Amino acid sequence: AGDIERAMYFFEKMVAKRSPSLMAVIEDPAWDPVRHQPEYLKAMKDLGFPRPPPESFSDMLTRLYGPSPE
Repeated sequence: AGDIERAMYFFEKMVAKRSPSLMAVIEDPAWDPVRHQPEYLKAMKDLGFPRPPPESFSDMLTRLYGPSPE
């Protein structure tokens, strides 16, 4: 919980400054735990970012472990 609070602190700073680093928040999987926080969802909506579709289980596995060997 402490890590999410700290991440939200930095996220809110980025939002306040309209930092270009917000693109990293959108793309970087390290921010996944924050993306479900109400403050994150509201800020992204207020900034005009669409909510991404839910990731499929298959996509999640590919992201975590790479493409399956064929």
